[in-house]
Amino acid sequence: VVRSCLPLLAITRLAGPQHLFPLLTAHPELHMLTRPPGKTFFVAECLVCGFYPQSVTVQWLQNGEPVQAGIYESEVEQNPNGTFSTGSVFFPQQGHFAASYTCQVQHEALEKPRDVEAFKMDIIIC
Repeated sequence: VVRSCLPLLAITRLAGPQHLFPLLTAHPELHMLTRPPGKTFFVAECLVCGFYPQSVTVQWLQNGEPVQAGIYESEVEQNPNGTFSTGSVFFPQQGHFAASYTCQVQHEALEKPRDVEAFKMDIIIC
């Protein structure tokens, strides 16, 4: 049994696990934090956790339309289990607080983009 694993271990060391299992994916989990909590907020943070492979697109929508200003994205970081996490912080522009805001994530493990609205308060640690 040990001998049959040796070629696999050698390939893993040379190529890395991402080349051995290129078809594996993990869908992202989305969590929304707002400050202060509730529907009337001044800062919203979209946490995208546990996805694989690394490539992900996060965008904010205002009433269904893409938002360009007031967005700060963090770097994608690798988790100890090999998946990835990132976050995006959104500061609504003055005069737009009554609008509906959504964080939308696109990833190859998802059949279609996934949305989370910015008025829900979850306390999650990725």
